[in-house]
Amino acid sequence: MVAESCYYAVIVLFEVPTGAVADYFGRSRSLAAGAFGTSLACMVIYCFDSYVPLLVAQVIFGISTTLMSGADSAFLYDTVSAMGVPGEYTKYEGRSYALGLLSTAGSVAVGGFMAQRAALATPFLANAVVAAMAGVVALTLPEVQRGTDGRTRHRVYWRLIGGAFVTVRRDPALVMVMLSYAIFVTCTQVAIWLNQMFLKHVGVGVQYVGLLLASLSLFSGLVSWNAYRWQRWLQPATLIRAALLLYPLSFSAAGLFAAPAGVLALYLQPLAKGVFFPTCRAMVNDRIGADSRATVLSLLSAAGNVTFIFCGPILGRLMDAVPLPPALLIAAGLVVVAAGGVAILGRRIGGRASERQAGGER
Repeated sequence: MVAESCYYAVIVLFEVPTGAVADYFGRSRSLAAGAFGTSLACMVIYCFDSYVPLLVAQVIFGISTTLMSGADSAFLYDTVSAMGVPGEYTKYEGRSYALGLLSTAGSVAVGGFMAQRAALATPFLANAVVAAMAGVVALTLPEVQRGTDGRTRHRVYWRLIGGAFVTVRRDPALVMVMLSYAIFVTCTQVAIWLNQMFLKHVGVGVQYVGLLLASLSLFSGLVSWNAYRWQRWLQPATLIRAALLLYPLSFSAAGLFAAPAGVLALYLQPLAKGVFFPTCRAMVNDRIGADSRATVLSLLSAAGNVTFIFCGPILGRLMDAVPLPPALLIAAGLVVVAAGGVAILGRRIGGRASERQAGGER
C-alpha cells in the first residue's frame, strides 16, 4: 500500500512539470523517455525482490507515466492537424483509448498465464521488453514542427507551466472542462471500489467477477471506438455533461435494485467513459495552442488525480459507515451536487467573461 501511495504521490508532483518537458523538448522524446523508464522500472522489479527496489521502481513508474500523459494526446492532435483533418481527432483519440483497453485486457490474461506457468515476476520481464520496443518506435515518430526550430517559442521552461495555468484561467470553457474532468476521474476511481462491493453484495461468484469486469472494459472500448459519431448529434460540452451524469444514474440504479439484475446498471459507467475521455481531450485540444498543448493536458490529468487523492479517502470512510445500497445512493447524490455546482459556477464565469468582453469592445 505504501508503494502504491508512493506511485500516486509521484504522479501528482510530476504531472505538470513533465507535460512541459513534452512541450519544450518534443512529444516523441517525452514518449520515448516514458517508455524506456517503464522498461527500467519493470526490470528493477524483475531483478530485485526486496522492498526498497520496489519503492524505487514505483517512483520510476510514476515519472514515466507522467512523461507519456499529455504527450500522447498532444502528439496525436498535432499530427492530425498537420494532415489537415483536425476534426478527425476525436475519432482517432477514441480508437486509441479503445485499443488501450483491449491491450490491457489481453495483457492481464496473458500475464496471469505467464505468472502461473513460469514465475511471478516473468510478466514484468515481458513488459520491460515491450516497453523498450515502444520507446524505440517513439523515437522514430516524425514530429510536427512547432516554431522556427521545432521547439516552443517559450525559451524559459518554467514559463510553460505558468502559461498553462494562465491559459486555463482565462478560458471559462477550459475551467469547466477541468472541473468536470476532476469530478469524472473521482467517479471512475470510486466506482472501482463500489463495483466490487456491489458484485459481492448481489452474490456474483469470484470466478465470474473477472469476466464481468473484462466485459465492462470491452464495452467501454467499443463505445470509445465510435465516440466521434456522437458529435454528429450533440455538442462536445453537452456530451461531457451527459457522460458525467451517467455515473450518478448508474449508482442510483444499482442502489435501488441491489439484485443480480442490477449488474446491468454498471454498464452505464463504461458508456460514460467511452464518450467522456475522447470528447474531453478533443475539446481541450481545440482550445489551446501547440506551444503548451501537452502542459495543459497534463494539468487536466493532475486536476483529476489531485481531486481523487483528497476526496477518495473521505468518500471511502463515508461509504463504509452505511450499508451498500444507501452508500450508492449517497454517492449518486454527491456527484449530482458537484456537477450542479460546476454548472452554476460555469454560468457565473461565463457571464463575467461576457461582461469583460463587452466592456473591452466599448
